[in-house]
Amino acid sequence: MLDQLMWKDFRNQSGILVLGLFFLAGPYGLYWFYDRDPNTLAVSVMLSLIASQITVIVMGATIIGLERQNHGLDFLLGQPIPKSKILLSKSLVCLIVAVVIWGTSLLVTAVFVDAEPQIVLNGIMQGTAITGSTLFAVAWLFSIFCRGFAIPVGAGLTVTALLFFVTVKFVGGQDFDSELYMRNLARFFYPACLITACCSFVAGWSAFLRRLEP
Repeated sequence: MLDQLMWKDFRNQSGILVLGLFFLAGPYGLYWFYDRDPNTLAVSVMLSLIASQITVIVMGATIIGLERQNHGLDFLLGQPIPKSKILLSKSLVCLIVAVVIWGTSLLVTAVFVDAEPQIVLNGIMQGTAITGSTLFAVAWLFSIFCRGFAIPVGAGLTVTALLFFVTVKFVGGQDFDSELYMRNLARFFYPACLITACCSFVAGWSAFLRRLEP
């Protein structure tokens, strides 16, 4: 049953996944067809990571919210299928997509990028994965309560932006420079993102299991 649910979720998300993969792969064309320089590849990886943020937040908002909007979830909840299994299927699909996105970027960076840019890009990828988890989890939570995906996407962007601005205002201080900025990200922003992501994801599970009825 779980494998059938996962295939259903993959089919429902196929348009988003194909579009996301297109935008993820597109920046690498700069390297392959324009300028085969390690610095160009580094820029391509960064552009691809930006596209990954868009993919994960839209996926978080639509994997539940879109089914609520088209009433497919109402039909599914009316079947003798545990809610926990429905959520597990959606969670596994999202995890697989995330591993493909960031695993591919990590592999490309490790194989093709020179050592010094690689260190910088690995740090950027780490930050992208952490902030991406927050974008996804907050959108996931709001999709439990809102049909469609506009409000969940907006909520994910707003919460992540608020965490960043709180870091700048209350942790950065008056003497704010690039070095202090990086320390603040490591000491406050990233942990805050992870805590927010975990709480939002768990809250989404709880709300789905307790409140959402067929």
